[in-house]
Amino acid sequence: MAGLYGEYRHKLDAKGRLSLPAPIRKTLTEETQLVIVPDTKGEFLSVYTAEAFDAWVEAVFEKRGGYDPNNRTHMLLRMALNGSATPAAMDGSGRINVPTKLREKAGIDKEVVLVGNTDRFDIWDSQRWDDMQQTIDLDALLYS
Repeated sequence: MAGLYGEYRHKLDAKGRLSLPAPIRKTLTEETQLVIVPDTKGEFLSVYTAEAFDAWVEAVFEKRGGYDPNNRTHMLLRMALNGSATPAAMDGSGRINVPTKLREKAGIDKEVVLVGNTDRFDIWDSQRWDDMQQTIDLDALLYS
């Protein structure tokens, strides 16, 4: 997945399935292995392809001089990152299942906002997304 942009409002069905919007579906096939990862603060979920997630984990370690399997901190960090990731796949109807555990962790109930984030998309509870948007001063971010 690359070139993901935009904001899409959707609802989870009673089984926790989420219909993906067409621009996101177009970047995937039923064979594409996805990975759902909670934000470190539990505010939202990120959905990567398995390859993009692995690249992200690798980039985390590149900032630390590369992964060293003999470094306990590296080992624990890698274990925590990989352990927090949940495999997923898009079904024939263009939906992914968002497990209850992850929905609860991110405070996601029924109404969600999918946000394209270049190489992944994020899933937010719609009210949490709207509240967070109110706190952003785009001018300050652009011109600071």
